[in-house]
Amino acid sequence: MYEKCTSDSKFKDNLKCRFDTKNQCSNYEGQALLSHYHEAAYDAHMTGMAFMHIIKFKEVEMAKINARNANKKQG
Repeated sequence: MYEKCTSDSKFKDNLKCRFDTKNQCSNYEGQALLSHYHEAAYDAHMTGMAFMHIIKFKEVEMAKINARNANKKQG
């Protein structure tokens, strides 16, 4: 789910998040991300990221539906 949400353009372009690397939280950036799967902190991060991407996607989709409905009422 995390990989889908962070690589699929319909999800990833709606939201940008990064780790706070200024405060020594750089362990989860870079090429070795797959090695962190199933670490508790990284799994929590992936769950939160997937949740945020899906909620944002739903928000964008609902805005499109509402705009279409408003245009139908006007026309």
